[in-house]
Amino acid sequence: MVEVKPLRASAGDVAAQVIDWRCKRQRPSICGSGRKAKTRSADPLLIQKARRYGVRQLMRASGASQHSVERFLNGEGVHPATRASLEKAIAQLEQQARTIKCD
Repeated sequence: MVEVKPLRASAGDVAAQVIDWRCKRQRPSICGSGRKAKTRSADPLLIQKARRYGVRQLMRASGASQHSVERFLNGEGVHPATRASLEKAIAQLEQQARTIKCD
């Protein structure tokens, strides 16, 4: 059961505080942690190289999820570790393509 109690923060201001009886602790009613993620978009040149390959091929080579690969290809923010694994996978796929052409 969640109950909202009005509190007086200062003279004239009324703030709301949420009490969650399931965990018996008080928490502010503001959603979110307020922290920013360390996600960044990849280099446009790298994204262009990655578009030569299919999503599934990138998924298998990097071990990343489909959603992460699609975000990467769309230039949206991706976790640094995921971006690094995709960079490695793209280099590996390019190397495989070069060896196939040479044979």
